[in-house]
Amino acid sequence: MAEPRKAACRKDLAPAPIPGDGAPGPVGVNAGLSCAREGGAMTAFLDTDHLARATFEDADLEAELLDLFRDQCRRLAPGLAGEGAAGQRREDAHTLKGAARAIGAGPLAESLERLEAALAERADPPPRAELAAFAAALGPTLAALEARRAVLPA
Repeated sequence: MAEPRKAACRKDLAPAPIPGDGAPGPVGVNAGLSCAREGGAMTAFLDTDHLARATFEDADLEAELLDLFRDQCRRLAPGLAGEGAAGQRREDAHTLKGAARAIGAGPLAESLERLEAALAERADPPPRAELAAFAAALGPTLAALEARRAVLPA
C-alpha cells in the first residue's frame, strides 16, 4: 500500500472579514490556512479531482463552472450577513451550499450547511459564529478557485 501524501500548508493568508460586516476579526480556527496535497489534486478548500470528474475532464467546462461559481459567490455572499429577508438568506445559503458541493469545495459547503441550519433556527441577529466559519472558508476557497482557473483555458 502506498504511503499517504502529507499536506504542505501555508499560514500566510490574512483572515477574511465576515461577509457584510466590513471589519476583520476572528474567523475560526482555520483562518489563514491554505493546504495543498502534493501533485495539486486537492487543496483543503477545493477538490480538483472531484471537479474534473464533475466536468468529464473538459477543461473548458471546468473553467465555465468555476467562473459561474465565483460570480454566484460574489452575488449571494454579501446578503448572508443580514442584508436581505431571513428566508432569502437561508435560500442563498442553500444555493451556495449545493454549488460548493458540485465543484468540490467541501469545507465551504460544510460551513454553509451549518449557516443554513442556524438561519433556520434564528435569523435575527445573523448567527455570527456560522458567518465567521463561512468567511473563513470563503476566502481560501476563492483563492484556490482562482489558482485552478489560472491554469485553465481563458
